[in-house]
Amino acid sequence: MESWLKILTGLGLLALSLGYLYRPGWVLRLYALARENIFNDTYLLLYRRRWGLLFGLSALLFFYSGFNNLARENQNTRRAAYFEVADAYRAYRAKNYPETVARCQAILAHDPDNVHVWALLSSAWSASGDKEKSRLAREKLLRLDPSRTKETK
Repeated sequence: MESWLKILTGLGLLALSLGYLYRPGWVLRLYALARENIFNDTYLLLYRRRWGLLFGLSALLFFYSGFNNLARENQNTRRAAYFEVADAYRAYRAKNYPETVARCQAILAHDPDNVHVWALLSSAWSASGDKEKSRLAREKLLRLDPSRTKETK
């Protein structure tokens, strides 16, 4: 949420900076109520470039910070998904197939198009003796990733 707040603040500051740089008349109308307390017309007209530059740089800072936070949040989500899949593979290598199936189904609940999990789920069901579920999982895998052949049994 903080990322989006920063991005929206950046957009607002960008609009304000463009107003100062290219439409000082609009800014004068916007601040008509606050002229006596904050700005006067000569101050605005004399220093509009400085204020425009200040707001433009502030907008860039907020954009950078907001998108940087979004990228970091995205990276944490991908890292968590990686560890979930790694745990499922560990359970499979330990020949604990019910746990593997449970972990794979938990991952598929929030990431239903994960081809690695479908392949692992197919293998786990096959190893535990449930050939029909294994076949269905393999079909789903082939629908998601047609480059895989049926030789991946």
